[in-house]
Formats: sequence, C-alpha cells, structure tokens
Amino acid sequence: MDEVWATIAQLTGRTLYTRPDREAFQIVSVNRSKAQAIQILTNSNGTGGGETQIISRGEIERTFNIRQKVDDLTPTIIRISGASVKNPEHIAAIFAAIEGRD
Repeated sequence: MDEVWATIAQLTGRTLYTRPDREAFQIVSVNRSKAQAIQILTNSNGTGGGETQIISRGEIERTFNIRQKVDDLTPTIIRISGASVKNPEHIAAIFAAIEGRD
C-alpha cells in the first residue's frame, strides 16, 4: 500500500481522464495521513476552471483491496463493491494511471 500512495502522490499536478467519458480532472494534492486524502479539480481543462472534490483515504484503500481480486478495475466494480459510491470514475482513472494504463 505504501508504494501505491507514493505513486499516487507522483500524480499531483497531472490531468487524468475518466473512462469512458474522458472527462478531465486534475490531482491537486495527496496526503495519505488525512482522512480526506486526495483533492481533485473536476472539469479541469488546463485553465484552472473546475470544481474541487475530495477522495477519502478509505475509498483508495478499499479500491486497492478490490484491485487485488479483479483484472479490470472499472467504475462499476468500484461502485458495486462499495469501495466508492461518490468517486468511482475518478478512482478508476487514478488506478489506471498508477498501473500505466492512462
């Protein structure tokens, strides 16, 4: 899990895209020690516009546990499993990026 958090931290400042809609969002900050671990900027078009959203440490850690059991981590799997109801598209994109599939 430490390696996953280190890799997520390296995504700070990067623009990622949800699938299948390819909606842009940017990782603003990552702080594993906080319950509200990841701050993202949604609808990010590179000009600073967008809305701030929080991804919790629990959402990431629950998704990590699910990732160990499935080959293709999709937003639907993340949502149905209960790992994240609020941010499944963004979390799937983050995991795709840390696995080099973005």
